[in-house]
Amino acid sequence: MGPFPISCYGPAKSFDSSPCTSSEIIPNKPNKSLDFWYIAPHDRKTLTRLIMPYMAARIPRRYLLQTLLEKHTWLSEILLPARRQKEDVRLDFLQQITASFWKSPRRTIEKLVKLTRTWFFTLLRYTYRTRFFNGSTTCRSDLEVPDIQSYEAQRYISELTESEVHRLVCVSNKYGATFYRSSYKSVKQCPAWTRFCARIQTFCDAMGLFAPPRDPEQSLEELQNNLSSLVLRQEWLRTTAHLDETAVLARGTARYVKELNGRVASAGLINLNLAEETRQHVRTLLQQYNKLQSTLATSSHPQQCDSNVSAELQRQRRAWEKELQCLRSRIEESEAVTERQLVTLAEQTKKGCTNISHPTVPSNEWRRVEVLVACRWLLEHLPAPNSKQQGFGNRWRLFWQSQWKQYKQGASCEDHPLHALVGDEKYNRVGKGLYGTLSSFLHEYGRLRIDPLNSDVQRVVDSISPVHYNSNGQIDIEAERRRWVK
Repeated sequence: MGPFPISCYGPAKSFDSSPCTSSEIIPNKPNKSLDFWYIAPHDRKTLTRLIMPYMAARIPRRYLLQTLLEKHTWLSEILLPARRQKEDVRLDFLQQITASFWKSPRRTIEKLVKLTRTWFFTLLRYTYRTRFFNGSTTCRSDLEVPDIQSYEAQRYISELTESEVHRLVCVSNKYGATFYRSSYKSVKQCPAWTRFCARIQTFCDAMGLFAPPRDPEQSLEELQNNLSSLVLRQEWLRTTAHLDETAVLARGTARYVKELNGRVASAGLINLNLAEETRQHVRTLLQQYNKLQSTLATSSHPQQCDSNVSAELQRQRRAWEKELQCLRSRIEESEAVTERQLVTLAEQTKKGCTNISHPTVPSNEWRRVEVLVACRWLLEHLPAPNSKQQGFGNRWRLFWQSQWKQYKQGASCEDHPLHALVGDEKYNRVGKGLYGTLSSFLHEYGRLRIDPLNSDVQRVVDSISPVHYNSNGQIDIEAERRRWVK
């Protein structure tokens, strides 16, 4: 196709002598700033020179929205369709993007700006062309991400003919600048774009940028400008939360120590009282003994008295010995109880202090996370490193599909990781998406660590997890590849 026609303007409205742009190729990347796509009323010159090259030319695959989403799969969650007829905008849609932001804030903002510009251009071109080809005066800006596969194969990516460009530019009563501005306004008000803007604003608010709703590109730029203060604020909130948790643990431990101290003090007081009672009883027995001795000395019947005194002394002696034995047993028992309480207090105090510095985590939970991390590492390194497919998720999916098909067609090696899985198609579906499943779990470990994996996912993880390790404890990747490739 040749350059855009401009003869329809006539001599009185001719433009400058610069050559017109060909509609065969995009003149530059279409992810322009949102202000680029606005034109003033009746501004047909801007429409012809700047806008039409992007509306009429064929789009190379590298500029398609789907290409951006395949390269950065975590961006797709912000474009998901609404779950309800009237969406309640929440942060539920933005879990992966939030995790990516705190991992690499500047890179995440750059990708969101690129997504914002690409998504607006996609909606604008789709709406503009749909209204032109269908001859409808009503806008259809209801494009969703699941429709991308279908519209890429239709008129969206194709090149317009010279006659179609002529109609869109020169037939002013029906098309021209007014027709383009109508499509532009419709995109600004369509559900797909307003929902996207709301989610961008929700994301900015969640990151700590509390500003009135505005253009999503401006919101992201404001977030970039305030990035340092927002990161410092997040770190401060995390530190404050940790200090609050530590303070709660410390107060709980202090109360428990105080309670144990009271119990020990009470036991000690009981022992002191018991000892005092014993001494008092011994003094009483001595007084009785002295009284008997005095009676013996003054008696007129020494022999009889001596016999009576001896018998009484024997009886009293047996009574004293029995009483002293009981007292000794009570004292020993009280001392043993006190010693056990002191040992228990020391252990519990040590445990309380340990809990303040090192909150306990079940060892089996660490083991579970270690297995998932090792499996995710294996998924990244099993495919050939010289693969032309970009993205670990895509490389793993192609590797899985190849292995599944090969093993299903005749492989019979019993130590192959797929030996116990082939034959049930649900495991094939789980395996193809396993990289994304494990990535989601690890990104959200703080919220999901107590939730078990789905039984089908756990079955696949158990089958393909690494089993070969070097002497230094590292995974032997070559031995693992030999398990798959026979």
